[in-house]
This record gives sequence, structure tokens and C-alpha cells, in this order.
Amino acid sequence: MPEARVWQEGTLRWVCASGQTGTPWTTAASPTSGLIGFVQPGVSFTKGDEFATIEDRGIPSHHKKVRNTPVEMTFNVLEGNTADYPYVGTATGSTVPAFHLELKQAVPTVESTQTGIYWRLHRCVMISEQLTENPEGNVHAFTVRALLASGPSNSGYLS
Repeated sequence: MPEARVWQEGTLRWVCASGQTGTPWTTAASPTSGLIGFVQPGVSFTKGDEFATIEDRGIPSHHKKVRNTPVEMTFNVLEGNTADYPYVGTATGSTVPAFHLELKQAVPTVESTQTGIYWRLHRCVMISEQLTENPEGNVHAFTVRALLASGPSNSGYLS
């Protein structure tokens, strides 16, 4: 049975990424895209970077960014909500099938015109998938790795 309620975690959409390397939000020509589903409670990801503290004669002087760290995200959707999972082919000029994700978190509609809080995960690859049969609905769990997470913002690209 399809889920009737959109949780606070909201919806998760995908679009096929271009073959361009790096972290820009560029899509393939006439890209495939879709709604994966309504995200179940518990979605989480950590975004962060690595910094080195530079010292001047043993006294901390400043920080230097040494690398962007990839972002891993695990999310669960009830199977069959849309059946539109990110099964993408390898884009021209790319060696792996990559896609972008957009997580739209629902916001309370109390005196606000804001439609959601948006997070974008750039150039994702599928790490693992797991299907679990449950009486309340089969849960499809995905783990993806992205090169970059951007957000939160008040406007979406896909939603």
C-alpha cells in the first residue's frame, strides 16, 4: 500500500548527471529524472571538509583547507511509491553512472511561503541497495556516495 503521509524528511528526487568531472550540478543532455519516493524517518548524512592548522613557530596562525570529503547518505523509501529509482546509464565521457540527488524537507506551513528546505548531493554513485519485506510496506534502502553536498537552501532544482 502506498504511503499516504509525507514525513518531515520529505521527498527525494534524482537526475542523471553529465559526464563532466568535478562537483558542478550539471546534467546530461535531455536527462532522465524522477521521484524516488517519500523518505522514511532516519535519513542522515554528514558533510565536512578536512583542515590543517598552520602554525608560526608553534603558535596556531590559521587554517588551510586540505580536502573536500565525500558525503555518504543512507535513506529508506517504501517500495512502490514511484518505482522511479536512479538506475542511470554511464554518461558520455564518464566512466561511472552518476546522478544528482535533491532532498526536499517539508516545512510547517505556519505563516510561511517557503515550500521546503533543499539539500543537493552532487555526482552520486550507488554504493548499496537493500530490500526488506515488512507488513507495513517493503522498505528499499539505498546508500549513495556524493562528491559534494550543498544546502540548505530555500529553492529547489528538481522539486
